[in-house]
Amino acid sequence: MKRYPWKVSPWFLLFLVIYNLFPPCMHFFWEGGAALSPSRWAVFFVCLYAVDIIWLALLLGNRVDLFEDRFIVHYSLGKLTYAITDVIRMEKLEKSPISSERILMVTKKKKFYLSLKDCDGFMAAIRQAQAKAAQQ
Repeated sequence: MKRYPWKVSPWFLLFLVIYNLFPPCMHFFWEGGAALSPSRWAVFFVCLYAVDIIWLALLLGNRVDLFEDRFIVHYSLGKLTYAITDVIRMEKLEKSPISSERILMVTKKKKFYLSLKDCDGFMAAIRQAQAKAAQQ
């Protein structure tokens, strides 16, 4: 098994920093912030930062595990398994608004995009596994 971690875009990290800095700035620098009771602010912060658990799952849990006959795409709290022989087409997209490099994967069941740190290595490993499966 070989593991390919997902690439996180800089704009997404910037969004997370702004998301986490905005509420404290609003609390300390907004004039109306003093009108709210401390318990309401506490509830507000707990609810707001509970969403960080989702963001952390997106940042840390995304990867692709490649086996000899299949690959498993882990995303957030879910995962999907695809057979290597089900891959119809792979195409590397150099420029896209979301990421600088992405892979368009078309399988018999689904069409999806992957943004991995090692796109070329993953595509080469899939092609090698497909060639090995075709020989057998």
